[in-house]
Formats: sequence, C-alpha cells, structure tokens
Amino acid sequence: MNVLPRRLGKFGLKLEPDKTRLVEFGRFAHRQTKRPETVYFLGFTHYCTRNQKGNFMVGRKTEKTRLWRSFEKFSLQCGADHI
Repeated sequence: MNVLPRRLGKFGLKLEPDKTRLVEFGRFAHRQTKRPETVYFLGFTHYCTRNQKGNFMVGRKTEKTRLWRSFEKFSLQCGADHI
C-alpha cells in the first residue's frame, strides 16, 4: 500500500482512500477465507472461479448497474419508450 500511490503517481493517477482496500483474491484466496471477495473494477465484477478442468480462473461479468444503464441508452436511441 505504500508503493502503490507512488507507482500510480508516475502516470498522473491517484488512489481514493475511501474506495481503496486490500482483498483476498486469487488462486489461493479460498485458503484464507471461506468465500473469496468480488472486485468491482471498470464496470465489471471480477470473481474467483474454476474452469471445466478445475483450474483457477478469474470470472468477469458486466456490472448490473452499468449493463442496465447501457440498455436504457440504447432503447432511447432506438426510439423505444421502455425495454
């Protein structure tokens, strides 16, 4: 957490202290916690899952609020009153 603000500062980016925290996430996260956390980033929900072979992978879903906002914009562009 000490190095990250300096590293992001090189690109003109800042961390928002209220929104920044460390979470257990990744291949071994289930060892520390019963259910690994989900991470919301850039309009996607990232979560730990396994593929068909049983290997770890990061699953991604479009964040629900962003998805519905896109549907509403699209329907307005098409001239529809509602979805």
